[in-house]
Amino acid sequence: MNQPILGQRSRGELITELYDTHAAGLFAYCHDQLGDPGAAGTALAAVFAAVASSDATLSARPPR
Repeated sequence: MNQPILGQRSRGELITELYDTHAAGLFAYCHDQLGDPGAAGTALAAVFAAVASSDATLSARPPR
């Protein structure tokens, strides 16, 4: 991983903030769609694991 530019946070810090901000809402959505809290937790963990291991930049826009 490249060193962050002075004044910018690391990728890990950004992912932590993303998790802290959105995990509860994403879990609720997954639980609503899947109907099972265990499956919702597994889906949420898979998403954040994929984000953490992705080589994509955090500024990339999602597909439309």
